[in-house]
Amino acid sequence: MFNFNPGKDSTMADQMFMFATMAGTMAALAAVLFVSRGIRKRATKVSNRGSSFSPSDSQSSKGSGTDKSKKVKRYNSDGTPVYE
Repeated sequence: MFNFNPGKDSTMADQMFMFATMAGTMAALAAVLFVSRGIRKRATKVSNRGSSFSPSDSQSSKGSGTDKSKKVKRYNSDGTPVYE
């Protein structure tokens, strides 16, 4: 198995073992990739949800209902929202 000789034919069992270990390694790496990606998306979604509502939003939109229909594009340095 570990003494690979290109001139000598390897057995079917060796080839199946190499295929199985390579497929298992690739499947494990794909699982790690998707799990870490899901955790990262969930962590950013929670942090975005927590910071999307601020007290300045509720105080500034008391007078008119037009600001509620617009999406917040970004926030200024003083905390006031900038709409699209």
